[in-house]
Amino acid sequence: MLQKGLDKEREVIKDALRNKDLPNVKNVWEFAKNDKDREFLKFLAAGSTLGRIYLAPPGIPKAAAKALRKGFWDALHDPEYVAETKKRGMGLGPMPHDKAYALAMSIMNAKPAVLKRAQKYLLRKRKKKK
Repeated sequence: MLQKGLDKEREVIKDALRNKDLPNVKNVWEFAKNDKDREFLKFLAAGSTLGRIYLAPPGIPKAAAKALRKGFWDALHDPEYVAETKKRGMGLGPMPHDKAYALAMSIMNAKPAVLKRAQKYLLRKRKKKK
């Protein structure tokens, strides 16, 4: 997701990875002033970077998992599909499974302090009904 400000200095990508089409636009976490803030912002950005993920059941044979990954990857790079997404103005940024897995694991293995901070900012208290 790209949020444009009034000038180029304020353009920011709210994902965990840089957009190859926007090499001069920084990620939100690149503005962090310290490691604690950087880690927190990377955690928040990871979910939007993963977008829609597809899972197979536990214990799937390795050959079947490999075939599914290849088929999915090939479909996302099909010239007709890519042309249609561009025609519709849709973003397309497939991520190899090893990078997606590493990113998902970074969420799963987030430090307790990062999770506590995320809860503070993301969980809203519900107002009591009168």
